[in-house]
Amino acid sequence: MDNFSDPAKKALIGPSMLEGGVLRPDWKSLMIKYQDRILFGTDPHMQKLWNKYGKVVADQRRILGQLPHEVAEKIAYKNAEKLYGVRLNETTLNNN
Repeated sequence: MDNFSDPAKKALIGPSMLEGGVLRPDWKSLMIKYQDRILFGTDPHMQKLWNKYGKVVADQRRILGQLPHEVAEKIAYKNAEKLYGVRLNETTLNNN
């Protein structure tokens, strides 16, 4: 169970959000349009996934960095604050 990806399902999903590190225009439009309905998260539930965690976070930051600041904040954490009824403190935000 080294790789969970199903090639047939992957083909149905279509291309990734990034092309050469650049956010695809259709994805950017979608993220802006639905900015109040999207949030980023991670799920490193197995030890081997922690080895890739830095890349996952870097990819998320690369995507967020190509969006308007207000949209990026919502997707990065503000939508999660609303959903879970919590508020990140300034120390947490400034250390990331």
